[in-house]
Amino acid sequence: MSTTGDVEMQEEDQEGGGNNPKRCAACKYLRRRCAHDCVLAPYFPASHPHRYASVHRVFGASNVARLLQDL
Repeated sequence: MSTTGDVEMQEEDQEGGGNNPKRCAACKYLRRRCAHDCVLAPYFPASHPHRYASVHRVFGASNVARLLQDL
């Protein structure tokens, strides 16, 4: 069992932009930096990536963001 995979995963989790050290599940799925004021972060925490994947499959990225901004 190798620990290098775990180290690489931790480094990936800590990538991000601004003051946010962890990307939310949505930004991680979309392979982009997670802004400090990311509208998706409160609804899709990094600990539950499957939630965003399911929503993205049905609605698409821009529609999800637009719906959440209107809330």
